[in-house]
Amino acid sequence: MKIEQPILSYFPENCQPREHQISGLQQIEEAINSGFKYIIVQAPTGSGKSFFSKTLANTTSGPDPEYVKLVETYQAYDKDFEGSFSRFAPHGLFALTTTKALQDQYSNLFKDSVIFKGKTNYQCEVDDSFTVDHAPCVISPNLKKKCWGDCICPYYETRNSALTEKFTVLNYASFFNLPDHLKKRQIIVCDEASEVEDEIVKNFSAYINYRQFDYLGVTIDKLTSEVPKKVLGWLSDVCSALESAIDEFSDRPRYEKHKAELIKQQQRKDLYEAVVHTINHWEDAQYVVEKDAEKVLVTPLKIDKLTQCLFDFADVVVLMSATIVDRDIFARNLGITNYKYIELQSTFDPKKSPIYLGSKYPLSFKTKKENLPKIIAEAAKIAEHHKDEKGIIHTHSFEFTQEVQNKIHGKRFLYREEGTTNETIVKEHILRTDPTVLVSPSLTMGLDLKGDLGKWQIIIKLPYPSKANKRIDLLLEKDPDWYRMKMLITLIQAAGRCTRTKDDESVTYILDGLAKKVITENRNILPKHFLDRLM
Repeated sequence: MKIEQPILSYFPENCQPREHQISGLQQIEEAINSGFKYIIVQAPTGSGKSFFSKTLANTTSGPDPEYVKLVETYQAYDKDFEGSFSRFAPHGLFALTTTKALQDQYSNLFKDSVIFKGKTNYQCEVDDSFTVDHAPCVISPNLKKKCWGDCICPYYETRNSALTEKFTVLNYASFFNLPDHLKKRQIIVCDEASEVEDEIVKNFSAYINYRQFDYLGVTIDKLTSEVPKKVLGWLSDVCSALESAIDEFSDRPRYEKHKAELIKQQQRKDLYEAVVHTINHWEDAQYVVEKDAEKVLVTPLKIDKLTQCLFDFADVVVLMSATIVDRDIFARNLGITNYKYIELQSTFDPKKSPIYLGSKYPLSFKTKKENLPKIIAEAAKIAEHHKDEKGIIHTHSFEFTQEVQNKIHGKRFLYREEGTTNETIVKEHILRTDPTVLVSPSLTMGLDLKGDLGKWQIIIKLPYPSKANKRIDLLLEKDPDWYRMKMLITLIQAAGRCTRTKDDESVTYILDGLAKKVITENRNILPKHFLDRLM
């Protein structure tokens, strides 16, 4: 791919690029025209990454009219037509995101963007008591074809637009679920690229709960071995059992197919597809098996070959994130060997968002019992110091959340407890006018506490991934640098929750006494926008 005109001529109309955007876009242009397929962009919060995606989309070509016709008439989904799509040149750009909030951000900025979300976000036009994921067409191909013919389904009509327009924003799961012969694009932008690994792992894993099998009416013997060959054979048996249950349900009289049964049928199909996906890529990844009396989780250890299922569909892949820590490890982990790295400078004043590092109480497995109560006492003092301001305490684990909850009391503290969701406490935090404090182990990314929603935050512990996860434990043993990088990514993400715009002011406290030593040892790979904030 080549960009024919100066890239700034493609900048969104009626918008003026800022200095760092001009520099970044010109560097991306040079990389594309020099033949790089992979471009890794370190872009701090406030860089305007959405404008990078839109500008790049404007450089791409539109689809072939015949391609558009085949999609809009739904002929593109007929297996007889799949092979014919190789004749169409790639067109347009996909921007892949991790959250609906990021998709909505694109929608608010660019009215001509197509925002394509998962089926649960669309209401069935035939029966509005269903969302599309559990609609009657789940078990009726003829009904689906009728809805396609009438062009009335909001999900599938939006999917058609997503496939035929030049600029589409969708999440990773929606991308993976698209038909392969329709995915090819000139450019794919991976937004929040530090999360690509987790998205790939999620897409290529299979979770099997025996109790769910009973609920779905599927009979299967429990897995008794972790020997790869035997696990693969067992997964094949799971597929056969699910397939039989799916076929049996489809043959049942129509009057027996009520709403609850429709939901079960979709769950059978989703599980079947996940298991098939795992079997089909068994040779591409060294799968890790975790099992007990209740469940089985099969997860890829390495993802460097699995990323082909994303990267092979683009002429150019742009990976953008504010938390590219060690770019060489990041690239190696994704199977990327030849890339252009671009680092943009932050436009925020670091003095407005200082980070203070504690050094008194190091938190490790050995020191946790002695030092955690002291750190919580420090957190209580900080919360009292900011008693008139909203804030957040990152606890790293539910265990630590409970310890904080046992020591720090008051109506202003909104605790994320096991069995509840972050959405509940975040909504309450936003709606309440008093100085509430979010306390959660899992709000390190995707949370926007701009303005008065977040004036201070505490990070209790360096957020190393849990070694209770078998995949994490194995990767730590094989690649300690990867483990360290994952922690630093999460740390930087957490430290960025409260300063979201140029005008925001906030203060961050990292209380784990190991933080200063670890950050000093890794200064050479940490992004400048993070280091500049350290006091």
